[in-house]
Amino acid sequence: QENQTLIGTLDVSDPDSSSATFSVVNSDMTITDEGILSFLTAPDYEVNDRYSVTISASDGANSTTQTFTIIIDDVDESVVGQSVAVWNPFDGATKNGNTFTWPTGAQDWAGFENTNESLMPISFAEGGSVNFTAMIPTGDAEIGIKFTFERSVWPNVEPQFDTEIITVNGNSEKKLFDPDPTATGRSNIWIYLNEDNRT
Repeated sequence: QENQTLIGTLDVSDPDSSSATFSVVNSDMTITDEGILSFLTAPDYEVNDRYSVTISASDGANSTTQTFTIIIDDVDESVVGQSVAVWNPFDGATKNGNTFTWPTGAQDWAGFENTNESLMPISFAEGGSVNFTAMIPTGDAEIGIKFTFERSVWPNVEPQFDTEIITVNGNSEKKLFDPDPTATGRSNIWIYLNEDNRT
């Protein structure tokens, strides 16, 4: 997604070694020893909407190389400064336009983080509700989602507030919930799908 440096985490399986060293062939990117791949500078969709990168992993004796295409999602920058969340997937979750997916192989905690800083911290000093629209692909079974409100970034997340699981089914696009009063003052909002390999 544009305006974000983190791309994702690569994992390699080696039956002969428990560790691997990564290297990247792209001057716009960097990769850590843990396989965390990032842009050096946050990409701009309007400048470049895709990047090719070659990653190598080596255990000191053998190596493997693979080339990936990184596709940049466009962010509706007109909502920055408004009370509209901008969602960024993390740890294996994917987002294509308005389609949110928790694919098989993603981390158990993979989800979607709001990156619209104008919403932070969240305050419900005079009451209110959180509104969102959601639907599932035609023919798919219903799915549960939840919202998580955290005080700050890890590890300073407490006090934390989780909504109940909210069921999205059919083509119904309107869902509402009233936040717990303890949600006031949170600086992070997350969305989590309740089943993997689902959209």
